[in-house]
Amino acid sequence: MSAYSANITGSQSFRYHRRVELEHIFLEKVIEQYATTGTVFWTASYSDNHQNHCHRLMPLAANTASERYRNCLRNPHLVDWFFEIRSTEFLKALFDDVLNAEYEWQSRTSIHAHGTTKFKNDPGLCELTTKAYVGRLMETLIDPTQQEVIDAGKNSSNIVLKYAQWLLTASNPRVNRDEHPGGVPDPHPCSKRILDIIDDAAAMARDYEELCNCCQRHVCRPGGYCKRKKARVNGKPSRFDYHMDLSDKAELVFIETDKSVRAEIRLPRNDETFNIHNRLQHHHWRANVDMQIILDKHAAIRYMVKYASKGEKESGQLQDVYNTVKRNAKEDDSIRRTGRCAH
Repeated sequence: MSAYSANITGSQSFRYHRRVELEHIFLEKVIEQYATTGTVFWTASYSDNHQNHCHRLMPLAANTASERYRNCLRNPHLVDWFFEIRSTEFLKALFDDVLNAEYEWQSRTSIHAHGTTKFKNDPGLCELTTKAYVGRLMETLIDPTQQEVIDAGKNSSNIVLKYAQWLLTASNPRVNRDEHPGGVPDPHPCSKRILDIIDDAAAMARDYEELCNCCQRHVCRPGGYCKRKKARVNGKPSRFDYHMDLSDKAELVFIETDKSVRAEIRLPRNDETFNIHNRLQHHHWRANVDMQIILDKHAAIRYMVKYASKGEKESGQLQDVYNTVKRNAKEDDSIRRTGRCAH
């Protein structure tokens, strides 16, 4: 049955086999030919309700938040077109070279992009991570007298952590959050033009703080999409593992299972719900972003292939219509009669 369903376009088995094929193609063509993989995974969301340049293209004027929301819902083609142009030009300026980028749409048709990028100053993070793991194994389990291997592992770990802290942050710039009145500033930080304040260091610092606390703090709403559908893992209800543990130092951690080892960087953190990101990307993109360093080339391949081969979720409304028709239709019904069953 599995072999048969693999030939049915769109089936789960079909997508699985295409994904495996794509993984091997990617490994052969990209990794072996260019001897490299990306440095980071990144995501860029879109503050479509606050992009004034986009709303100037809309058929109707938008002077209020509700009008901008209406424009986005009624003109998704313009929103997506503007996002594609803006993101393409932004990524060229920021990253210079993008290995892979995919667009996705959320529940209210809000577009966002995922991608991987190779940085020219990448010190060889995947290889350094492997050396760090070998050094730790040598020190704790195999032969503690192999000091050269152990020292090489520690040095590799330090390089990875130094690079991660240079590139990323998990610390909220608003230290005294309890003393802050809260709320969203007016005008919204996402609607501001950074060129208007780029020469004012104090204004840039305030702007970054406001942006972070509007866009980079995760809010777990009741019934939100972030909630786990199954039992909690590690006591955390969010599938993004919020709330995060606070820490004042960076660590390179290796999480071992019976079949695999996964490396993870834990950055200094002063906010349980703060999203890891690159400050430059966030400050200029002016919407929610995140960035993760790639420590395993095979994980990078799986990440990119997953988005290229992922099937769309079934529509609950369409399924309800189908079930209604099936339940009420009779063998001698006309097409018109069958169509009415769905109403």
